[in-house]
Order: sequence, then C-alpha cells, then structure tokens
Amino acid sequence: MNLQRGMDSHLKGRHSVILMSLRPRAPYANRIEENSKVLVYEGHDIPFHKGGPDPKSVDQAEYNPRGNLTHN
Repeated sequence: MNLQRGMDSHLKGRHSVILMSLRPRAPYANRIEENSKVLVYEGHDIPFHKGGPDPKSVDQAEYNPRGNLTHN
C-alpha cells in the first residue's frame, strides 16, 4: 500500500498507520506524550505564498472552500 500525507485510517482491519517524523529539525513538531499514550500531530501547513502569512502561524481550516475535509 502506498501511504502519503500523514494519516490513512481506511486500511483493512482495525489498524491505522501514522506517518510522522520525530527526527531533529523535522518540518512538523509532532511528538508523543504521556508514556506513549498521546500523539500530538501537527499536520500540514497551509501553502506558502510570497507576501502571505507564515504557514506555521496559521491554523488550517477543517474544510476546503469546496466543502470537503482538508488533509488535517
């Protein structure tokens, strides 16, 4: 199976796969807390636009303008 863009919960069975990086200088501040029971997943940034806001400072909307869910 080809997995991209973070989480895919539509796998067969009762398992989900979470793609994330915990390496130093990773682009997202994902982390695991509370004795490995809580996942803090930052998700995707909004697209960068010259002259626009810093993508890290914007909370991405839940829905796209077309009404479908964003990747977060």
